[in-house]
Amino acid sequence: MNTEEFSNFRERFNRFENGFNELVKDQNKKNLKYENYAKQFAVMKDIEKSLIKLNIGGHKFSITKTLLLGKPSKFFNDLLSSNSINDEIFIDRPGKHFDYILSYLRGTDIIKTFLILDNHIVKSNLLEEAKFYGVRTK
Repeated sequence: MNTEEFSNFRERFNRFENGFNELVKDQNKKNLKYENYAKQFAVMKDIEKSLIKLNIGGHKFSITKTLLLGKPSKFFNDLLSSNSINDEIFIDRPGKHFDYILSYLRGTDIIKTFLILDNHIVKSNLLEEAKFYGVRTK
């Protein structure tokens, strides 16, 4: 092999090596992207497993088990410990005010909610629902 042939060979080899290295970099990026997707999927599956579907008087709610058990409530503790939950749990109560109960479970002070509400009947109904679900109002 003369000098010119060697130089051509070396040039082709360098192009091949550069192309190969680019393919390896691309594959590494794809692997990293796949690993990130796999982690996100695992997190989503965990969240999905912890989701509880409630049907309260025809009003449907999807709530994490952690949220339902986050504040002391004998009702939710009993409900979730006694049921093997496959689909949704039906609770034969009016669902109209359950958003307020959820707000409380998420950290809103239920007393502040009472102060905001100006309708006496709504306050009375909400107090009744809070008692049913074992939510402390004092």
